[in-house]
Amino acid sequence: MELAIYTRQKNEASKWRYQRIEQGPGRKYGRLEPPFYFRPTLPSGKRSWIELKARSFAEAKAEIPNLEAALEAQKKGLTVAEVDNISNAKRTPLKLAIEKFLDLKRDKA
Repeated sequence: MELAIYTRQKNEASKWRYQRIEQGPGRKYGRLEPPFYFRPTLPSGKRSWIELKARSFAEAKAEIPNLEAALEAQKKGLTVAEVDNISNAKRTPLKLAIEKFLDLKRDKA
């Protein structure tokens, strides 16, 4: 089964939409520009758009199985640091926020 990979493009109404990349024999992927996206079901049960780190379509295809394996491992109860980065991509980790706060306090002292 081919995994769905998406790009974001503007439609006729000038609104951004995720566009699935059609895969198959005879398709050409050389002109595809990153970023690429993937939409897995997270361990919390939510579906979320994940921006892949890949800079080419071939790299994106190779990256997705690793992400799926990490998500599956977390569903089974294993701790996987990569999945925390995916689930909390738009959040500042508490540890980092505390370190920044303490650095600011040290600089003022």
